[in-house]
Amino acid sequence: MRVLLIDEPASAEALLEKIAAEAPQRIDIDAAALKAILLELVQATQRLEERKLVERAKGLLMKSRGLDEESAYAALRKMAMDRQLRLGDAAQRLLDAADLLGA
Repeated sequence: MRVLLIDEPASAEALLEKIAAEAPQRIDIDAAALKAILLELVQATQRLEERKLVERAKGLLMKSRGLDEESAYAALRKMAMDRQLRLGDAAQRLLDAADLLGA
């Protein structure tokens, strides 16, 4: 059994190309099924990364404003809705601003 190491998140297409390049000539799985599995993996990885950003942003709000977790989440959601951003994008902006200000 061969193991394919993936250094960083990539698109499903990029992963499929890497597997095809490194795999033996015969593959027992349908390419469309493999692509669907890889796409699901990439999407799950992206959701996890977004969730990590949200958690970090909540922690920053809790520390800087003395909020509890629920209030920090509500403040982050309000920021996202007011600016018509996805929650993860709002969290990233908040973290970027804090980094810029040295918070």
